[in-house]
Amino acid sequence: MSTFNRTMRGIAIKALQCGSIPQHIGLIMDGNRRYGRKVHVGNGKGYYLGYETLEEILAVCMEMGVKVVTVYAFSIENFKRPADQVETLMDLAKTKLAELCEQSELVRQYGIGIRVLGDTSLLPEDVRKVIRKAVDLTKKNNRAILNMCFPYTSREELTMATRSLVSGIEAHDLNPSDISTSVLEDSLYTRSCPPMDILIRTSGEIRLSDFMLWQSSRDCHVEFVDCYWPEFTFWKLLPILLRYQLRAISISSSRKYYSQGDIAREVVALESTDVNDHKDISAGLDDSVMMSQRNSSESTLVTDESEESEMAGSIMHIEELIIDGFKSYATRTSIPGWDPSFNAITGLNGSGKSNVLDAICFVLGITNWSQVRASNIQDLIYKRGQAGVTKATVTVVFDNNDPKQCPVGFESFKQITVTRQILVGGRSKFLVNGHSMQQNVVQNLFQSVQLNINNPHFLIMQGRITKVLNMKPPEILAMIEEAAGTRMFEERKEKALKTIAKKDKKVAEITQLLAEEIVPKLDKLREEKRAYLEFQKTQTEIERLSRIVVSYDYSRYENRYSKAKEEHQAKEALTTQTTEDIKQLQSTISNIEQDIESITSNRLKEMTLGGKFQTLDTTVKDLSKDLVKVKTQRDLKGKEEKEEEHNRANLIKSQRETEKSMHEKRTEVEKLQVTYNDLKRNYDQQQERVRMNEELIQTLSTGLAAEEGHENGYMEQLQRVKATVAQETTLVEQLKLKLKHLEVDLVDKRKQAIAAQKGNKDLGVSLDLAKQQVRQYEDVLRRQTFDPEKERALRMEKASQEEAAAKVSEQIDFVNRKLSRLEFNYHNPTPTFDRSTVKGLVAELFTVRPEHSHAATALEICAGGRLYQVVVDNEVVGSQLLKNGKLRKRVTIIPLNKIQAFRAHAQKIASAQRLAPGKVDLALTLIGFDHHLETAMAYIFGNTLICADAATAKKVTFHQEVRMKSVTLEGDVYDPSGTLQGGSKASGDGILTSLQELHVLKAQLAEHRQRLHKLDQELASLSKEGRDYAEAKQRLELASHELRLCEQQLSASEHVQLLEKVELLEKDVGTTKTAIEDGISRKQDAVRRCQEIEKEMNDFKNNKDGKLQELTQNHAKAKAELVKNAPRVKAMQREYQTLELELEQLEKDVRTANQELSESEALSSNLKSDRDHLQAEIKTLEVALEKAQTEFEREKAQLSAYDEELKELEALAKQKAKTLADNRLELQNLAHETDRLSKEKQSMSRTIKDLEEENDWILDQRHLFGQSGGPYDFATQNPTESRKKLKQLDEKHSSMKNKVNPKVMTMLESQEKRETSLKQMLATVQRDKTKIEDTIVTLDNYKYETLERTYTKVNGDFGAIFGDLLPGNDAKLQLLEGQNITGGLEVKVCLGGVWKSSLTELSGGQRSLIALALILSLLQFKPAPMYILDEVDAALDLSHTQNIGQLLRTRFKGSQFIVVSLKEGMFNNANVLFKARFREGISIVERTAQNQARVTKGSSASSNRRIENEAPSSSKASNAGTKRIKL
Repeated sequence: MSTFNRTMRGIAIKALQCGSIPQHIGLIMDGNRRYGRKVHVGNGKGYYLGYETLEEILAVCMEMGVKVVTVYAFSIENFKRPADQVETLMDLAKTKLAELCEQSELVRQYGIGIRVLGDTSLLPEDVRKVIRKAVDLTKKNNRAILNMCFPYTSREELTMATRSLVSGIEAHDLNPSDISTSVLEDSLYTRSCPPMDILIRTSGEIRLSDFMLWQSSRDCHVEFVDCYWPEFTFWKLLPILLRYQLRAISISSSRKYYSQGDIAREVVALESTDVNDHKDISAGLDDSVMMSQRNSSESTLVTDESEESEMAGSIMHIEELIIDGFKSYATRTSIPGWDPSFNAITGLNGSGKSNVLDAICFVLGITNWSQVRASNIQDLIYKRGQAGVTKATVTVVFDNNDPKQCPVGFESFKQITVTRQILVGGRSKFLVNGHSMQQNVVQNLFQSVQLNINNPHFLIMQGRITKVLNMKPPEILAMIEEAAGTRMFEERKEKALKTIAKKDKKVAEITQLLAEEIVPKLDKLREEKRAYLEFQKTQTEIERLSRIVVSYDYSRYENRYSKAKEEHQAKEALTTQTTEDIKQLQSTISNIEQDIESITSNRLKEMTLGGKFQTLDTTVKDLSKDLVKVKTQRDLKGKEEKEEEHNRANLIKSQRETEKSMHEKRTEVEKLQVTYNDLKRNYDQQQERVRMNEELIQTLSTGLAAEEGHENGYMEQLQRVKATVAQETTLVEQLKLKLKHLEVDLVDKRKQAIAAQKGNKDLGVSLDLAKQQVRQYEDVLRRQTFDPEKERALRMEKASQEEAAAKVSEQIDFVNRKLSRLEFNYHNPTPTFDRSTVKGLVAELFTVRPEHSHAATALEICAGGRLYQVVVDNEVVGSQLLKNGKLRKRVTIIPLNKIQAFRAHAQKIASAQRLAPGKVDLALTLIGFDHHLETAMAYIFGNTLICADAATAKKVTFHQEVRMKSVTLEGDVYDPSGTLQGGSKASGDGILTSLQELHVLKAQLAEHRQRLHKLDQELASLSKEGRDYAEAKQRLELASHELRLCEQQLSASEHVQLLEKVELLEKDVGTTKTAIEDGISRKQDAVRRCQEIEKEMNDFKNNKDGKLQELTQNHAKAKAELVKNAPRVKAMQREYQTLELELEQLEKDVRTANQELSESEALSSNLKSDRDHLQAEIKTLEVALEKAQTEFEREKAQLSAYDEELKELEALAKQKAKTLADNRLELQNLAHETDRLSKEKQSMSRTIKDLEEENDWILDQRHLFGQSGGPYDFATQNPTESRKKLKQLDEKHSSMKNKVNPKVMTMLESQEKRETSLKQMLATVQRDKTKIEDTIVTLDNYKYETLERTYTKVNGDFGAIFGDLLPGNDAKLQLLEGQNITGGLEVKVCLGGVWKSSLTELSGGQRSLIALALILSLLQFKPAPMYILDEVDAALDLSHTQNIGQLLRTRFKGSQFIVVSLKEGMFNNANVLFKARFREGISIVERTAQNQARVTKGSSASSNRRIENEAPSSSKASNAGTKRIKL
């Protein structure tokens, strides 16, 4: 919610809290699903949005002070909805209830207790568990209550309450006579809640949907809102609350004054019968009855003397009236001290006395301006707003001490202040106790105390007496009816009679429609229904029998299909297996033949000169040479590059040192230049003084000038100095003029800068903020403990380790390629095959001990082709591998349980070692292996000796005590049978050497990876600090960038440009001022020098010789000083020139160093490019060499296995060929059998599919086919008999098909519903008609009784009042001759004992008394707290006026009278008299307290107000005092 909306909502809530706040609100939250579909989010999302709306509305209610909110969350009827919707609602309830009680700030803030109303036994257990938890967690919250009806219906609630009462009666805890509405309410779910004030339903539906029917039946404000619940907001709730507050006063008033009688209950019952037809009539009748009851109640109150005495002085009355700008009261006029009983206002015509009454009527809310003698609202303002007064304000202060008689909602106020104000233009507003109110609210307030200004029986203005005199009998009766409250009965009765006529017409139409159309059609449809039901029965039986027959056939076909399918699958599996065996055998035979051919061909090819073996050998040697050559070139280039890098580093260092020296030298030159210039200037000045002294001495001595055209001696100097003074004076004046212009320009520029600064204020603030942020981020960065250098070092080490690991991985890959013959791959022969039973190739099962690594070649020759044999646990594993292992090449398998190991005797070994100590070892002792592989290792290495050299091998091999096969370290083989094998050493490393190298490389790779792991951990530990450091650094860079942007933006602004101009001007001003000061100083020096010269001239005149001698001495000293300083100046000049030369040389050296550095960088780049090119060439050669070596090793290993493999391949080929012929014969037999089974299976499948397509119920019911006791039990229901019966029913069904009406059930149901609806409508109309007629009769009787009672009371009061006004005479209201009271009434007068036949026989005064007596008798019957009478005694004489005054005092003790009169007989009877006067165009009022003995306490208190005393009036009693109200 935005801040604006939140603020406006708070203001609206504060305004609402000034009125009546509902204590209990009910909400039917309808429209969630429809809203979800409307906005295309689905039902579930709609429910969730609805819950968010509930939270918002609940918060608003709590903020206003609502105590109870009851929401319709889930109806019992909702269980009939689709299962997914119910499940969604249950999940939502669980989730939101848990959130509401555990996480909701709203619940904690307002202390909301959650209560769940309804039959929770219908809910799932998990939902009930959440509900119990929510209720338990909030059970101590008692400031507000949220009732969630879940699941709930009002019928279920009333049923539960009834059961509770019945249980109480059965347990003898309750008597049937004790049952009442209050007892029933105590049994409802909401027994602890206040009555429901407002019930709101959204979605536009106008029904309550079985929600809170009991609770909403009495004085509940029901609203139906045309929007979906998720769209309901506070601003839609606001007008509902305002309407409720407008009704609150009248509802409370009706609770206070009205009682519910039998007739009212009958009318309410009538309203409930037919809302649509009788809403207006019932409402009217109800109003009439209520008004009559109220009048009866009021009349009873008036006639009770004891109650009158209690009411006197306590009913609400006027205490003070304040008028400002209203009509003739231009200024604020306060009129206090109003008597609670009798007040009179008098004054001359035009003095403004009637305007006081108009002001009171104005506050009471009058809308008929003619009653206050105005044509429009503008006339109420003083002089229509033309005299400077633009508004009229009237305030009335009412006494409100009696809470029993006060307006509803104002019980706590001792006074009620009502203000009304209008402005020029027509705007108007009301204030009640300082709070703004709507006009209808104020009118309702006054209506609640019988002050209805728009139907004013308490207001008797000028002219009403004349109207009463001219009334006819029906009009007089109308006045009685108005007083009795029965006047509206006639028009309501007329409406009711019209409605009855409509009902009669409606009854005739319904009866005719039933007789002529509905009943005949129903008879015909019922006959068709019987035929249709018989047809349906036959059709159902056909369907049942058809299902039995079809299910039997389906089961039979399915069994045949399953059997054929199983047999077909078995045959296909066998065929597939046989085919695979044949293919495998063919492939194996083909491979064997190819291997034999290939091995033979390769063997011959390899053994000849120029074969592949020889070619590979040559290729390997050539590539090795090229590789060494290129590596040498690369190394040379790398060395040159490193030297150049070192040279470049030296150049950089030298350049930096030279630049540093150059800057230092330049600084030194600048400093020396300043010193030299000062020294040179002083020397030149001394030299000039010596020259001038020489000239002066020469001139003074000889009398001749040293130079032609100059004056002699002192005069020359004096002229020069005076010229200097004049020159400096002129210069100073010029500078002062310039300074003046500069200062004016500076002031102007400063003003412009200040003006521009205001426009750039934001830029300045932004710049300050940016600088502050930069300083903050710099502080944060300084506080960081992270060391980027450490992280950089770790990352460099990590990169180094990764590079080393990559190189090792490349070497491992290279070695693996060389060991490609050691690859051995196979597939699991069986699904449960244990791969641990296959140990692997022999070469991978042992390692050469590190101390014997030099014997790797000998061991490799010793093992020979056995290195490539495969070791397994037993012969079964070997057989499975050969048959189903899908081996890619031929292998020899060594079963550990079958191999026979032979190990040389220890005596022979000892003899051999004795013959050649330290040079002979058994091959088996030089290797390491697992213990369980000892048999295989002994089989390969257990009978061969490894000798250090050929001599040793020859010696031990042929010795009689040894005679064992020997292999030298070079690979030569000595056999005791006499054969020798040897020759040139194989190029490249051997298999075992490569394996050993592979193990070492893998160990290195593991070390590198371990180190990388540690580095990653260290970097990870630094990562958080690093991230913080990087983030801080990034923020600093961003802030610095922002600062630069601000500075650039600011520098480009007008303000900065002006500041720069101001700064330049300030510098110029400073410079000019300094120049002026210097000029003044020089001028002063020159003046002083003039004075000195003049003094010297006088001294010279007075003492020529002495002065000349003094000058000579001074000249000698100055010349000596000059000679003394000359060497120093020359030395410093030489030093300065030397430094300038050195600086020039350094600058030249810097340029040379930069050029050499550029050349060095270019050379380094070229060397690096050459080295990279050579490195790429090396990689190419290495790959080629590696590939050639791999091929060479492979060829070398193959040559030794050719012969053995050829023999094995030939024997295996013969065996496989025999097996292949047998499998082909078996495959032909399987093909014939499979084809037969396939055709049978396809036939059954098509039949089953056709049955499923024709009968879609099969898929759902086939699990029941053949089940015992089921609908498809083939044992109890013979399929053959069912098939015969089905045929008979089909024939019957065909004959009936064209004779039935298939739509008869729908048509019959529709007609029956129509008949029922019409009959219900007929019964309702007749019942309504009867009730209306009964009600009319009852109301007629009630009206007649009420009129009789009112007539009797008013007639008695009329005669008594007339007798008081005109003593000794009488008057009455008489019925017209031959008619009852409804025919009209006429006035009869008895004067002097004679009843006058007509009022025309009376005088004007007597007629006025008759009219006044009738009006006062009606007022006495229907009393009000206040009466306003405006000159009702205008046509009466003094004595009659005196009688009226006394009458008002005696007969109307409970009301406050405000009478305007010009007759003393009237206002002398008043307790308080107000006199209006008109002075200087403005009305004023004076208050006089009369009849002090009768003045009430309230008026005595009012006399204590601030007033000005005047002299007592001569026309009043001596104890009366006149008081002028202070304006």
